[in-house]
Amino acid sequence: MVNGWYSLLNEAIDANAPLKRKRIRHETKPKWLSPEILKLMKKRDRLLKKAKHSNVPDDWLALRSTKNKVTEAIRAAKRNFFHESFREHQNNPKKIWSALKDLSGQRNTRGVTYLEENKTTQINNEDLIPEVLNKHFTGLAESL
Repeated sequence: MVNGWYSLLNEAIDANAPLKRKRIRHETKPKWLSPEILKLMKKRDRLLKKAKHSNVPDDWLALRSTKNKVTEAIRAAKRNFFHESFREHQNNPKKIWSALKDLSGQRNTRGVTYLEENKTTQINNEDLIPEVLNKHFTGLAESL
């Protein structure tokens, strides 16, 4: 009886207040992205919508100008953020590598998944990869 009442209640709720799904591009924003840049991006998006709707040359010109401003602002923000980050953490390699990973845009760092030895064999075993690398680098001194 409770299950019947619960299903009726859920049907009524879904009919009158359905769940809305929103797509979120990134869960976290880049550290260099400022509120001013976000405002410029929103302005650019509004101008694009307006230019598509009206198809007036002046609207397209305003859009192009705003797109250029957004691009310049993003480049300047990235440049300033990373210069400051490298300068601030010049004695901390961990922080520098973290900034470099942010700069590269890589979110998923899986490391080495396979290794080709002598261009003939492919090693996929996670335990053998360090051994092969150690063997290679210790053998460099002998070959020199």
